[in-house]
Amino acid sequence: MLSHRSILAHLTFASDTDLDLIAQSEARYAHCPTIYPRRGVYPDLQGIQDRRIVTGLATDWMMNDPFEAMRNAMNAVRLLSGRHDALTSLDAIKMATIGSATVMGIEDQVGSLATGKRADLIQLDLQRPHLQPFYAEYSSLAYYARASDVVCSVIDGRLVLEDDCILGLDEPNILNRIKKHVPDWLAVLKRHGGVGVVLGCGCS
Repeated sequence: MLSHRSILAHLTFASDTDLDLIAQSEARYAHCPTIYPRRGVYPDLQGIQDRRIVTGLATDWMMNDPFEAMRNAMNAVRLLSGRHDALTSLDAIKMATIGSATVMGIEDQVGSLATGKRADLIQLDLQRPHLQPFYAEYSSLAYYARASDVVCSVIDGRLVLEDDCILGLDEPNILNRIKKHVPDWLAVLKRHGGVGVVLGCGCS
């Protein structure tokens, strides 16, 4: 049964009737804007927003950039709706932060900086050439920032990334160990019909 505890992903083929039922049930929605174009389909995000269905930004893949996901969300809904204001930069940032926290039911703990909440925050290097001139905070962040611009990250008050380095981890060594196993993983996937068959996706 749908309820405010339900988290629905994709909604790619949801009809207007489906969206009405979701809105009435107060179920939440996890929007994965980067994966949809790969499959050639896109959900009715404008209809979802119009019904005030609580929406958070999701990835549904391993290597997605959250800033890229924000851009994909804005670009797609504007193209599909024909409205330049269909999803603003601030809307996209809220979807990635407090929106996602609300979808998970932890908006009282994370998702924004407020007294009593966990200290989760990131610092970006705004002096990167692709971020100049940095003249409009929300649009510059949502349209031009990249995950690689994050140089400092604090999670629950604990410093985990400083000067673009993850603290307490030998990142180069970990990546090298992963790379050594990639051929074995690909061989297993090939024996089972390939990535598309195993993951149920015909994307290339």
